[in-house]
Amino acid sequence: MKFAGEQSCHKYCENSCRTPRDGVCQDHWPCRLGSDCADCGVRVMCKPRGTSLLLPRAILSPAGAPPLTVDKVLFVVFGSARLRAKSERAHETWCSVHGANCLFVLDEHGATEHELDHSSLPALPLLRVSAARSPAHCCPARRRRRLKQAAAGAPDPHAHLFFCEPHRAVTLPAQYRFLPALQHVAASPAFTGGKFRFVVLVDDDSYVFVRRLLWLLSRIDHKRPLYLGDFGASPEAILLGVKRFACGGGGSVLTAGALRRMDLAACTRRYHAMCMQSDWMIGGCAMSYNVTALGELGCNTCDQRYNAGRVKAMLKADRCFFSQIAEKYAADLPLGARAPAILHKIGDDKATEAFFRKNAARENRSRYARGS
Repeated sequence: MKFAGEQSCHKYCENSCRTPRDGVCQDHWPCRLGSDCADCGVRVMCKPRGTSLLLPRAILSPAGAPPLTVDKVLFVVFGSARLRAKSERAHETWCSVHGANCLFVLDEHGATEHELDHSSLPALPLLRVSAARSPAHCCPARRRRRLKQAAAGAPDPHAHLFFCEPHRAVTLPAQYRFLPALQHVAASPAFTGGKFRFVVLVDDDSYVFVRRLLWLLSRIDHKRPLYLGDFGASPEAILLGVKRFACGGGGSVLTAGALRRMDLAACTRRYHAMCMQSDWMIGGCAMSYNVTALGELGCNTCDQRYNAGRVKAMLKADRCFFSQIAEKYAADLPLGARAPAILHKIGDDKATEAFFRKNAARENRSRYARGS
């Protein structure tokens, strides 16, 4: 079979992964594709024409497949009612430049779950998901008291709990909007009717280089159950059975094949009874239904300690498309053919605002210069 954009394909079989021969296939993440041969078998990797990017032959879009256009991708943008201006900014900048299909999910208090509302902001399509209740045991009162005692100078080795950290405690209910929103998308007539090939989940302060993302996704078979993003791991998530997940701000891409395979209602019932971050829930659901996590395309920035120099090298090699934390290199970002597709945590509010406006204007000028 021939594949769209294919230049050359070769077999890769190395055992340079950090933990080869341990019975666990890890060459999609955290190791490089083809580097865990003893556990994963031989990988056939292909290099699309005009790039140094390597993709597994099994996921390539077949030759003759209809071209991917922006209307075949749905962007689901997660924001909040309190910080609604961020959603408006995303709508006015990267979402509008290329006419992308963007659905904004807000946590309007008291709204009906799955209610579409176009009334308050006519130009901003909203999916209002009512504020969900997180499980009461995530940070019980007695443990909050321990944290206060520790802060007052009375150390308690059991005081620090992941979900008792102030920011996480405040934002925890919002984590329970993501799976219901995905359920809404998967059940919508537009999706079931085949309109969308890919669903992209991003935060309201993530910037999407839409043309760059389309360039990547056009090479991938949307019928395959695939899950793309900037992958990481968390000890807390591992304890709950989720070994890896795409960090939400850097974007989570699910193919139509993945969404059709995942039982989102079952995942919602299971994970809404647990204390979890939204990206853990999505990663756990994908893993439960044997959706392939393609971590090779992430920038490895989920960890705050990431190396900016290494990220720039990955960009140059066409191996960095999804970036959870971009503040160390956003100012020196290569644009055009070497740009990442989705960036998050670009800087403080002022720097993020400037980045959004500057790059939207640049992309707009480029689009008109091409006459498209």
